[in-house]
Amino acid sequence: MWNLEYYELPSGRCLALDFLEEQNAKTERPYLTNALDQLENNGNRLGIPQVKYLDDGIFELRVKIVKKNYRMFYFFFLKNTIVITHGFIKKSGSVPQHQINLAKKYRNDYEMRQK
Repeated sequence: MWNLEYYELPSGRCLALDFLEEQNAKTERPYLTNALDQLENNGNRLGIPQVKYLDDGIFELRVKIVKKNYRMFYFFFLKNTIVITHGFIKKSGSVPQHQINLAKKYRNDYEMRQK
């Protein structure tokens, strides 16, 4: 079993949980929380199509609901921790680089605060 954590900004705000809260509680959020549960249970054994490696240790959790593509970014920390940074609804063919850069920025901040 993996330990799932949610990255918090220095202000205490949690972007990943904010993203989940913004989704419809009946039609979208259950699918997203189920995907997070699968990630927590399977960790690095979960593969395509559920997860995809993006760049420099950043992964995306992929959830398709009807015609919308939801993405939540995460990275592995230490031996058994998965840190979810943030999420968004993908509207183009590929993940925007600025979303990946945000996940890297959040990872770097998280790691600096863990020292």
